[in-house]
Amino acid sequence: MKHTEYYQQVLADVETRLNAHPNAFEFTGDDIQYDDGTLPSPTIVVDVNLKLIDGSQFDLTAQELARLFLIPNGATIRFIEQKHTSPDGALPGLYIKNSHRFNQTGHETNVGIYHLGNADRGLYIDHLFYDDLKTPARFATVGFALLALEAFRHGFTEIELLAGGGAGQHASEWGIEHMIGYKIWPRFGFDALLEEGETNGFPHLSNCQTVSEVVAIDPDWWNNDHGNGRIMTFRLEPLVHSN
Repeated sequence: MKHTEYYQQVLADVETRLNAHPNAFEFTGDDIQYDDGTLPSPTIVVDVNLKLIDGSQFDLTAQELARLFLIPNGATIRFIEQKHTSPDGALPGLYIKNSHRFNQTGHETNVGIYHLGNADRGLYIDHLFYDDLKTPARFATVGFALLALEAFRHGFTEIELLAGGGAGQHASEWGIEHMIGYKIWPRFGFDALLEEGETNGFPHLSNCQTVSEVVAIDPDWWNNDHGNGRIMTFRLEPLVHSN
């Protein structure tokens, strides 16, 4: 099925229903401010011209910008041209950091666009720490769903991130406590290859090659005992179901 047909037949209705969720109204592109004060709220231009390191450029409306980069209404943003891969695996590209009251203290949400060496583009979610006490329920879920739909509609081919944290002995290997990305992001469809020998000693998982295969067979093993974080990928491709 072609990209456009898949959106119209499958995703358009999903997005319509998602747009009715209260959290979706936090990503309309209203009251976004630049940190240097040159474009104060609420006068953000309707078309935002984004230029990547390789010189390619495309336009986004304020709402498209908000959804593609996880920018809630009222956030302050700054553009970052990242020329090298970060320690967290964020690939070179154009990133937008946003400060917002929903973020944990001292954290900025950071999402960027990168090229895959051809005409394809990907998105990297480099930093995402929301304050549970300030953030509406399912805020991250709705925000990511809007991001994925926006990325699909604009022809992106993948979304990547570092799913942090780990279960059991792996928990102490991460510099930030209570990270749960390793078990949350696979629920959203992110996947990654297993490391060599990772399931040794567990015969029921011996044929597994990916995180998703382990989770499908024994989610408790992954979520509570042996799972560990890594870079994971969400493929933005139309699903083909055979009859």
